[in-house]
Amino acid sequence: MRIDYDLDADALYVTLLDEPVAATREIEDLTFVDETEDGRLIGIEVIGLSRSWGLEKILSRYQVTDADAQQLRAQFPIGIQGRREVPKLQVEKTPYVA
Repeated sequence: MRIDYDLDADALYVTLLDEPVAATREIEDLTFVDETEDGRLIGIEVIGLSRSWGLEKILSRYQVTDADAQQLRAQFPIGIQGRREVPKLQVEKTPYVA
């Protein structure tokens, strides 16, 4: 598995197979998959990575090794759970003592 991220475009591409792309399908808005001629998953493209993007839908439609599925779920929990909240830090103010 190879993961490429374009910071300027906020676009992710995950390569699972190194084969020619025969078709690109839109799974949902701004989430695409590339397939081989026989329908195997080559890669996943997500534009706007900070949103939920249907990872489980992709994993249910395509044969992906258990190791790759586990790594995708671990690397991209937002693909499963939706937008993550940024934790708010609680800072205790203490007086400076020299």
